[in-house]
Parts: sequence; C-alpha cells; structure tokens
Amino acid sequence: MSLVHSAKNLGLNSQDYPRDRMEAASFTPSSEVHSLTPGGYYPKAKRRVDQRKQRLHEILTRLEMPPA
Repeated sequence: MSLVHSAKNLGLNSQDYPRDRMEAASFTPSSEVHSLTPGGYYPKAKRRVDQRKQRLHEILTRLEMPPA
C-alpha cells in the first residue's frame, strides 16, 4: 500500500499530506521519523481539525446569541 493510499484511508488530504511531510522531512530527526508516516501524522492532523471545528463552533455560537 502506498503512503498516499494509507493517508486517504485515514481521511487525510492526499495532496496536503505528501507536501507537508516532504517539508518536514528536512528537519525531522531520525528518532522522530515515525511522525512522517500517515499513522504518525494522523493524530497531529486530527488535533488541528478538531481545534478548527471547536473554534468554528464557538464563533457560530456567539453569532446566534442575542446582544446583551
């Protein structure tokens, strides 16, 4: 299975993942090389998506609240 296919199976963007990992490869120490794989990258990407969803939810909630 290819890295791109593995990334797609995890729900990662198949265009963003390789580009991001290629950039990260140049400064990733060998002890952290696992973070370049889809499985190592997924938790970090999921956290970012969850944070963005939370911020969006907070903004939408504020917009629905009547003025004080």
